[in-house]
Amino acid sequence: MESDETVKEDIIAGTDRLDSEAKYRRLHESMTDAFVSTDMEGRITEVNRAFEVLVGYSAGELLRMTYIDLTPDNWHAFEQEIVEEQILPNGHSEVYCKEYRRKDGSIIPVELRTFLLRDPGGRPAGMWAIVRDISERIRLERALRNSNALLEKRVEERTADLRDSESRFRRLAEASFEAICVTEEGMIVDINTRYSEMLGWEQHELVGRPVIDLIAPEFHELVTRHMREGFEQSYEVAMRRKNGETFPCEVRGKMTDWQGRRLRVSVIRDMTETKRVKAQLAEQKAALARFQHMALLSEISAGVVHQISQPISAIVNNVAAARAMAATCDRPECASLVTLLDIDGECERLRDTIDRLRALAHPERQNHTPQCLGPILQDAMQAVESDVPNQGVTFSLDCPADLPRVMADAIQLGQAFLNLLHNAFDAVTSRPLEQGRVTVSARELPGDEVEITIRDSGSGISPEAQSRLFEPLYTTKDQGNGIGLALCRTIITAHHGRISGTNNMDLPGATFQVILPAVVEAP
Repeated sequence: MESDETVKEDIIAGTDRLDSEAKYRRLHESMTDAFVSTDMEGRITEVNRAFEVLVGYSAGELLRMTYIDLTPDNWHAFEQEIVEEQILPNGHSEVYCKEYRRKDGSIIPVELRTFLLRDPGGRPAGMWAIVRDISERIRLERALRNSNALLEKRVEERTADLRDSESRFRRLAEASFEAICVTEEGMIVDINTRYSEMLGWEQHELVGRPVIDLIAPEFHELVTRHMREGFEQSYEVAMRRKNGETFPCEVRGKMTDWQGRRLRVSVIRDMTETKRVKAQLAEQKAALARFQHMALLSEISAGVVHQISQPISAIVNNVAAARAMAATCDRPECASLVTLLDIDGECERLRDTIDRLRALAHPERQNHTPQCLGPILQDAMQAVESDVPNQGVTFSLDCPADLPRVMADAIQLGQAFLNLLHNAFDAVTSRPLEQGRVTVSARELPGDEVEITIRDSGSGISPEAQSRLFEPLYTTKDQGNGIGLALCRTIITAHHGRISGTNNMDLPGATFQVILPAVVEAP
């Protein structure tokens, strides 16, 4: 029979394990990243709320599934290699990318890092992973074309000799993509390595320090109020590194009780790169807007030039005839030759001015170079999506990487596609949100041509509008100016292409088709 002292030690040990498990569970639920664990057969054994939101299934549904059920077929072999070549021999994988299929059938890109769980005998017992939805990052990186996926390698597992539950808590914190800070009454009591790396301090320099010391002064009042009130929504602040540099961050905190102490667990994300990408995208949009304004002026100038060139030509012809008659006349009243010569000179100057205006008004006189359509279409789509966020409209692009290039002015052609995409978005906003779709596709046609189609699920084209679709100044929009489609046709024609618009045959909405000549590459 065990002694009273042994029983007491077992009770204390059990209490410590329960406390550690509660600590793990609170961090587990406060994370903004998704968490999932499986057994070695791939059956899901545990998820957090973020993972349920990510894939669209409830926890009850997920616990009856395997991770293979959530993974498209084309990723199965790749992920099996990760398990066999990294996780089993090393105990963990590097950060890698794959896709999940959500409950509604949509595909989302994610990145994750997977760790191996072992039983007390050291045998593999399961796996767990931290998963992040990277759809937004991919969207921004595609918009800039020169941004590469930046993945930060997270810190290796710490302190292998800790008790199992404490080790699980620490591994989870260290594997997080975000910085984690635990405070008590405004004082830092614990952080993960990512937090100290982000701020440039050693961990021992931060623990025991007031967290407000690490916040830019202009945000002191806001942060103090949120900590005092237990605010749990995301908000932005500027934090200060050890070298005095400030940088933007997104912070989300959650109050929790642990061993009778009132603690605040905060997750911090460095927003420097995201804001830089958004700023560059805004500059690109501003440049496109300036081009649209100039293109409109050019279109108007072309019309003005056309209207005045005919009467000027008539004046020049009449002056030439009058000069011929005056030169053969010897009567005093015919002594107007000098005046006619002056008029002729002024007409010549005016005609030169018109020729210069005509040259500026014609886009086809631009210097076209071989261009890949993929980046041009991607930039136009991202510009529209950033103009009209959270509208419930689904955009998709299918542009093969091996599509032939076209001779084009990238800015002008991008403006044409931007106008067509804006029109498509305006058309689908009249439909229920779940039905709003804009699909862009490109393919190679026989005869060295490339076809680009922009298909929407909107209200379609009325019979009246069909006959006047590309007519300048004609519009069916309350706030329209009738320039967009006319300008599109001008630009496409200047690129030796063709454009047309028709109603969809099988579904509501319309499709605009652009056909451009392809660049014939030398063998």
